[in-house]
This record gives sequence, C-alpha cells and structure tokens, in this order.
Amino acid sequence: MKHSLVLHVTLLLAPLAASHAADNRPRLVDEGLYFDVPASEVAYNVQIVRLDSGGYATVYHGEPKKSPGQPGDAVKVAVQPGRFTFQMPSDRRFAIQNDLHDPLSALYSAGPMWGGAGNPVVIKGQGSDRYFYVFFLALADDDGDRAGEDFRHQLCQARTLDFRDFELRVQIAGRIEWKPYRPDAPAEWKRPWPLRDANGERICSRGPTGFAHTQGLIGSICFHADRYHFFYTDRDTNGKTYLFHRTCPNLVSLQDDRTAWSSAARLSDALPTGTVIRVALARDQRRWAVLQRLS
Repeated sequence: MKHSLVLHVTLLLAPLAASHAADNRPRLVDEGLYFDVPASEVAYNVQIVRLDSGGYATVYHGEPKKSPGQPGDAVKVAVQPGRFTFQMPSDRRFAIQNDLHDPLSALYSAGPMWGGAGNPVVIKGQGSDRYFYVFFLALADDDGDRAGEDFRHQLCQARTLDFRDFELRVQIAGRIEWKPYRPDAPAEWKRPWPLRDANGERICSRGPTGFAHTQGLIGSICFHADRYHFFYTDRDTNGKTYLFHRTCPNLVSLQDDRTAWSSAARLSDALPTGTVIRVALARDQRRWAVLQRLS
C-alpha cells in the first residue's frame, strides 16, 4: 500500500458531544451537534454505527461507573431502532465499565485511581463474520503494581452482534478465548487480555508515564484492500508525537497470544503534543479522508 496522507489538511468541526462534566464548566451553551451531555456524564470519541437490522448504535467514551467526580473511564452505548434521528438515544448504558473490585484486571479503577475502558473504535467484520469488533484502551502499568511512572495505554478487544451483549477477549488457563462480559461473570472473564502484534510485542503506548498523563493509540480503524488499517498518534521514545500505522488481515486470530496486527510504521513528521488524527476511506473508496485535532 502506498501512503499518501495529506496531514496539513485540518477540518475544524463542532463536537458531536459537549462534555460539561469533564472539567466542571457551567452549562451555558449547547456545544454538541449530536448530544448535549448532562453535567453528570462524559461523552467523547463518539462513533455511530449502522446495524444489520437497520437501526443505529452509538458507541462512545463515557464516565466511570462510580461516585460522581472520581476519575476513570468506561465504554458506553446507546441503540436507536429504526431510522436515524440525529440525536443521542435516551437509553444510554455501560458496555464495558471500570472494575471496582479486581486489581488484577486491566479495567481496575476504584476511588481516586484512574483506569477503566476508554477511546473505543468499532469496525465490522468482513464477509460471513457478523460481529462488530470494539477496540478500546485500558490503563496498564509495566510491573503490575498499579503505581509509579510506568503506565501506558494498552489495546484490548471486545465483540458484539447487537451492541447489547458483549464478549471480551481474555486468557483462560493459557488459552485466548471470547467470554461473555457481564457484571455477574467470573473475574477471569472480565480481565481483557492485552493485544500483541504478529511479532509478540504488546500493542501499547511507546513511552511509559504517570497514570494521569498517558497518551497514544487514539485513532481509527478502516478496511481497505483486504486489510484492516489502524491509524493512531503516539509519543515516541524521543518524546515527540507522530502518526503511526498498522495493518491486519484478520481480527479474530485466537491461535496464541499474538494477533495478526503488523508492527507499527511511522508515517509523519513530528506533530504537536496531544494531536489526535482520524483516518478513513473517502466515499469514493479511492482517497483517504483525514481529520486532525490539535490540543
């Protein structure tokens, strides 16, 4: 594949959702095109997906399931049957939430501890594969003690047929399996297993940092020329931010700890810290559409 991304093209758009709860600002204006978020909620990284049934699912990064004002993350969904209504459905619920009790889970986030599931990206399976795959970021540290300056974003994976019931990619007795994700499930079924690329390397932020300052792996996934393409920004080991790219022919490999994702390739010159770039195929399927947001 030849990469011809035009990174200097920036689209300035009003947000799909106005997140008033993120920094306790007064709710003086309606900033959201799609969802004016209540003061008790958070909503960003909003993705709207058309279902096989003809309805629509909205998937987004929401607030954690714990006391208001405490840090953390969760993936939330809202399903709209029938025609698209251009507004967030009222029935919003947690799809993959922070875990309050299991410190062995990558989703652990209790009290003042950051963590949970965030920044979801949804992509449909191809051909006879009816699943929608939800890639999301967990907050993981290198030594597992949930302290220090060694936290990274870690890519994890779930899947669903209807955005009501989800399965999580986990490891059980040394085997990679899909297990139903629900509050009453065994603890092992609620511990997302970190994705590794085809070389066995973790797909995670390149540089470790404190848990409140992690960056990287926020981007988009699309399908083109028989491959999935994952575009995301990350801070490299030199401290500078770049656009990275991975490809994958198969999203469902459960042969071992590895997936079919390639190693990361750097596509851009240095970008401002905190830059988020989404890349997708344009409607004519011959050009790339690029949306760049600067912090």
